[in-house]
Amino acid sequence: MTFISYAQNFEDVMLYRALKHVQRGVYVDVGAQHPIVDSVTKAFSLMGWRGINVEPVQRWFELLVADRPNDINLQVAVGADGEATIFDVEGTGLSTLDPHLAQRYIAEGRAVSEHRVRTVPLDNIFPSLEADDIHFLKIDCEGAERAVLKSGSFDAVRPWIIVVEATAPNSRVNTADQWETLLADSGYLRAHHDGLNIYFVAKEHASLLDAFTLPPNVFDDFIRANEAEALKRADSAEHRAQKLDVEVRSLRSNVDDISRRYAAEREAKLEALAGLAELRHDMQRQVGRLSSELSARDDFIAAILQSTSWRISAPIRAAKAVARRVGRLSWRLVGPAVVRAARAARPLLRNVLEIPSIRSVAKRLFGPETRIGRRARLFILGTVRSADDPAPLAMTEGAEAIEKILRAAIGRRTR
Repeated sequence: MTFISYAQNFEDVMLYRALKHVQRGVYVDVGAQHPIVDSVTKAFSLMGWRGINVEPVQRWFELLVADRPNDINLQVAVGADGEATIFDVEGTGLSTLDPHLAQRYIAEGRAVSEHRVRTVPLDNIFPSLEADDIHFLKIDCEGAERAVLKSGSFDAVRPWIIVVEATAPNSRVNTADQWETLLADSGYLRAHHDGLNIYFVAKEHASLLDAFTLPPNVFDDFIRANEAEALKRADSAEHRAQKLDVEVRSLRSNVDDISRRYAAEREAKLEALAGLAELRHDMQRQVGRLSSELSARDDFIAAILQSTSWRISAPIRAAKAVARRVGRLSWRLVGPAVVRAARAARPLLRNVLEIPSIRSVAKRLFGPETRIGRRARLFILGTVRSADDPAPLAMTEGAEAIEKILRAAIGRRTR
């Protein structure tokens, strides 16, 4: 499994190479600073290791408490028992107990604040773990490495490996000559110098020295944390891209379905419009035909009204109209008496008509198709025609329409 390195200079790669056989080991990190960024212990914490993180600066300590709830987090400085002034260089990992370094940072224009902090010896910190072994101790105290090492006797508790920053802050100036003899005198063997730190191995664990003969390399099968995060984001982006691709294909399928439905609906509408156009054309033809027929009827009526026979028969029509008015007036005068007489004579007439010879003559004189015949039958028999009479021919709708038009036109001319 590829190892993910969080440390600044691959310190965790070197330590893992030497200690990969240890399950759930123990560490002490003096000057822990950020719990993730450039952290020597983060990879081990993720593998189930536990330990002590020592960090006197408030903001880094709060981050450690949040990220390492199973570790022991101490907001102290390491050195002789007592108190000291820490110079907090804001926004950096350069905070220091050295007043000369603090003055240099101020001269460089950095914001530096002073705080009092408790100092605790290493010999008082180690027992907090209640562990049989401490597998590695890492020290990065921005110039206070000698004070830290001097506060530990390394008798009862002996970390297997000790990693100490060996250059002055922000420089390549080697500072190992200030404190290396302390470790040599305590039975530690120099194992490796990576340009920033020096690794020491307790002489009773000298077998670990072989792990420090080479710098980190391809055979350590590791990757930086930021690269791993980039790969993770890339995988996530690829997953999202695949998901989006599926959604796009689904949307395209939906669009195709909608397009097909729209095309079908459009074709149906076009067919309906074509049918309506054809119907409109038929109606226009019928209107034209009816208009022509109406015009022909108007011309026919006009020809009748303008004919010589119509003008010659005008007096006859007038006389007929006068006669109808006189007849209606006369009927109003004598009608009631006639009706009473006729009703009285109705039974006699029915009896007379029962005589076959008289009935035959009456049928010939008063046929059902004459007005007087219909009236006579209605008066005598109570019906217009008898059961053995043939039904009269009915007028067609066209003939009735023409008759109505003629009657209306004649009525207008006679008024």
